[in-house]
Amino acid sequence: MQMYIPINLKEYGIYDVVYNDSNEYIILTDNNTLYEIKLVIDGNNIDFIQYTYPLSLERNPIIYACKYSKFNSIISLLINDKVVRVNVNVYPSVENEIIISTMVRFEDDYIIQFIQYYLSFGIKRFIIYDNSQSQIHYYRYESSLNKNTNLPLLLKEYIDNGIVVLINWPF
Repeated sequence: MQMYIPINLKEYGIYDVVYNDSNEYIILTDNNTLYEIKLVIDGNNIDFIQYTYPLSLERNPIIYACKYSKFNSIISLLINDKVVRVNVNVYPSVENEIIISTMVRFEDDYIIQFIQYYLSFGIKRFIIYDNSQSQIHYYRYESSLNKNTNLPLLLKEYIDNGIVVLINWPF
């Protein structure tokens, strides 16, 4: 049973650092500030390409991507002339499948119903972001009154069978 924990660098507004099945290091941010970021490997500084996704006037996530064919579980990043060593996440590959991705906050009362309902339509995998640790309260509705959430235990069977990828997402 595994709950994935994002790599969080608050100083730079970085939410996660991942390596994907396209041989790319990806840095996910929710920051309006563009940083100069390079991947430092074997004495070489490799540039990241920046992609900006305007969501609103206040939030413009920037995603950094760098192609590199060798995976390292710990990498060095050069961020504005400062070297930062970080762990790298690798999430399960999803290929040729219909998936659902959702964010939940204290939805223990209903998440099993949700999964069963969509499994009946042929959905094969769910990526669930658990937002129960967030200090930010955007939503008025929360299903569990006691706030004693334990999604890893509740979803253990689905996680162990590869149906659910559970990511702790306190941002």
